[in-house]
Amino acid sequence: MPILNKMTLQQNMTYLKEEDSKKIFHILGKKWTLQILIKLTKYQTLGFNQMKNHLQNITPPILSSILKELEKHNVIIKKIHNGSITTVSYSLTVFGKFLHEIYQKVKKTSC
Repeated sequence: MPILNKMTLQQNMTYLKEEDSKKIFHILGKKWTLQILIKLTKYQTLGFNQMKNHLQNITPPILSSILKELEKHNVIIKKIHNGSITTVSYSLTVFGKFLHEIYQKVKKTSC
């Protein structure tokens, strides 16, 4: 996957290989992924419990599993904050922002 930061969506799309496109649609097609992308785009950074509260009817084990998969695919970044209580926060990577941009373009053209 090329570095996606300062390129437009159209420029990024020209660099995508077929397997990259399959990966994108595989990720976007999973339940909860779009909701997570939307929430992280809106709030930029969310902790686990904040994310759970924003997503109705998701169980903690399911959310944990999805977040691990999104982290594995470089869609989100997990930061661990050590203090008196260890907490985690999640934010979108450049690739995650790119996926949200694709979603927005598809949403616009389908309306």
